[in-house]
Order: sequence, then structure tokens, then C-alpha cells
Amino acid sequence: MLVHFDSHGGGPALLFIPGLGAEVACWDLQIPGLAREFQVVRVDPRGAGRSPAPPGPYSLDQMADDVVEVLDHLQIRSAVVVGHSMGGGVAQSLASRYPERVAGLVLVATACCLEARALQVLQSWSEWLDQGLSRQAF
Repeated sequence: MLVHFDSHGGGPALLFIPGLGAEVACWDLQIPGLAREFQVVRVDPRGAGRSPAPPGPYSLDQMADDVVEVLDHLQIRSAVVVGHSMGGGVAQSLASRYPERVAGLVLVATACCLEARALQVLQSWSEWLDQGLSRQAF
């Protein structure tokens, strides 16, 4: 399943993965400066933004596989991967499962694992979105 992505500029690849409920637009401010020197690729994780939303739940490993599919589609061998929050979890899965595809890793406000309470909070956020809470209200 090819998720939505966009690509700007040229040069070494930087790949941006947003957090839960976010989409490529969350990286808009980074594009103008970075695209002068790099190929900046942004992905909407499955179920977010303009990416397909197959029946869930989704795992970080599935989302990492989606990122590899984007890299393959763009014929990018490896990229510096920037992941925010949940996107950082996807980036860590990508780095551990496909180390040859990750030239570097930038982790922003993320963790390597979540405690039970954090998982409960994330589950409630997901349920709110599933029940129709607008992304703007979220």
C-alpha cells in the first residue's frame, strides 16, 4: 500500500514522519530552507492525511514498511529520517529493521516504548478521531 507522500528539492534525502493524527503539512516550515540542499520527502502515515486508512489497528512496523515502499518508489537507497512523536517510533522501527535504509536518525519528542498510561491516552485519542472528532478540534 503506497501511502501519500511529497518530495521537494534535490540532493541527499531527508525523510519526515509526523506524529499521531498529523500529516505532511506539519513540516511546511522546514521545506523552504532544507529543499535548497536536500531532497525533502514527507509522508502521511497510513490512516492520516491523504493516505489510505485500511482497517486497523496499525503497528509501527507496518508504518515502517510503508516508508520503505515510498523510498523504493522514489529510488532512494537511504535517507536521514526525522520522526516526531509516533513518527519517531516509526523511524526507530525503520532503523532497527532496515538499517541500510537509514543514513541518520533524528528523533523529536518521542520514546522507545510507552508505559501503560501513555498507551491508554493514545488509545482514547484514536477513539475520539474514529468517533468523528475533527482533526482541527483534536
